[in-house]
Amino acid sequence: MISLGGAPITLWLVASHLRTADQGLYFVLLGVVMLAQFMEMGPATILVQFASHEAGRLQWSAGGQLTGGINARTAISVLLHTALRWHARIALLLVAVVGVGGAFVYAPRQDSLAFLVLWFSSILLVAAYIMLVPFLAICEGTGAQISLQNMRAVQAAAVLVALWLGLLQRHALLACWLAAFVQVGIAGSWLVFTRRGLLRAPTTLPSNLAGDQDATLATKLDTEQRRSAQLWFALQFASQLIAPVLLVAQGGDQAGRFGLTLALTTAPVLLAAAWLHARLPGFGALVATQRLVEFDRAASQAVGQMLLVFGVGAVGVLLLPLALLRWLPVLGVRVLPLPATGAMLSGALALLLLQAMSAWARSFRDEAMRTPVVVACVAIALGGMAGGVLAGATGAALGYGAAGLLGLGPVAVLFTRHRSARLHT
Repeated sequence: MISLGGAPITLWLVASHLRTADQGLYFVLLGVVMLAQFMEMGPATILVQFASHEAGRLQWSAGGQLTGGINARTAISVLLHTALRWHARIALLLVAVVGVGGAFVYAPRQDSLAFLVLWFSSILLVAAYIMLVPFLAICEGTGAQISLQNMRAVQAAAVLVALWLGLLQRHALLACWLAAFVQVGIAGSWLVFTRRGLLRAPTTLPSNLAGDQDATLATKLDTEQRRSAQLWFALQFASQLIAPVLLVAQGGDQAGRFGLTLALTTAPVLLAAAWLHARLPGFGALVATQRLVEFDRAASQAVGQMLLVFGVGAVGVLLLPLALLRWLPVLGVRVLPLPATGAMLSGALALLLLQAMSAWARSFRDEAMRTPVVVACVAIALGGMAGGVLAGATGAALGYGAAGLLGLGPVAVLFTRHRSARLHT
């Protein structure tokens, strides 16, 4: 809510304080900066579930040290080591591809040194945050969630202020650099001051990877981490790939109208998904103690609350264009008509329910829904692209929504069978 509430001010500052030529670069680099939070709230949720299965045998000491059974502490060390190796590869790939590639593509002929310093340092700050994500996921899965969420609230507000300060200086790269610096600085400080014992864990790992049980745990996490990344990137880009195709096929006007409406219809999904995300550690803990009926009841309750949050947000999205037409007509006319907006909300709801089904299965420490969800996401993207090529932004919206509802059906059938099998095992 903090991020969404500050978005209108941010967009106004971008439009009023940045040159048109700099606005595209701003959104490109800001997308890279936000990749860190996507890694934390997306692929890292599988690590949260692995850690939550050990949470019942662990406690946090006043000095920020995990205490409890030796087997549980060893399992956490194995999970942390495995996740750090996986995230290190992602961080290196980011620096090599986005850092070097972005510098080659976007560096200006004049003042290139200042550009390169801000560009590369921003990428390195994001890479550093990606290396903190395993620590944050372990904290979230082992009982430190409330303190972590308080940190995230402060972090969200600080990132907004950092962006505003940079934009007030009329400097796109500086705004993104400040946001990246604040983002990693607050998360790193929170770990140092409240969970410093966990930061020492990677340097004190005993020779536990030699054991069959621990080696199996490490291999399973590494496999599921890759599967989780595939699933989350499919969910992330199912809608994001439509606008670029629309830009090529129908031009900037149609792509802009679709992109603006997509931003509006995505807002309820972000709020509802955040509501569900907060319940994930509890799900894993219930599964670990074999309280499956209680887990299923809690998951159903969470999904009901998630849908309520989405529904309230969706009503607001449907009413917002009417208000914009009256108070900000220059912006209101850019939003797609009500039927197209409703269709996009249907597609957004389908993606949200795909997330919910994946989260239920993920509580058992696997991505059992990975393949059907990825296939459904591909169908949603293709439906939106086909509609856009044939009938512009409105066609893209209708194709996106229709493909979402059609793709959701088969996945729901497969999930029902999976759920029944899990509960009867």
